[in-house]
Amino acid sequence: MERLRAVLFDMDGTLVDSNPQNTQAWMDTLTEGGYPVTYEQIYSLIGMGGDNLLPMAVNVEKESETGKKLSERWKTIFIETYLPQIKPPRKVKNRH
Repeated sequence: MERLRAVLFDMDGTLVDSNPQNTQAWMDTLTEGGYPVTYEQIYSLIGMGGDNLLPMAVNVEKESETGKKLSERWKTIFIETYLPQIKPPRKVKNRH
């Protein structure tokens, strides 16, 4: 039995760069919701959290009804469409 020597927890971007997928999920969500945005506009806000991204990108508070719907839709789009695309680098073992 192989002994586990270390456990690393990824703080987004440390081991895996998921910024492009997060950006695209937000773009899909906002465009679908009637808020046209550019990739560059959203990419520059990734890492701030939805509570800051929504007001800065489209002037919607996350805790508003619209903000809650957009956040839930982002989560669905990200998990179903973009999360499967994110892979660890070759030398990082992914154990579940």
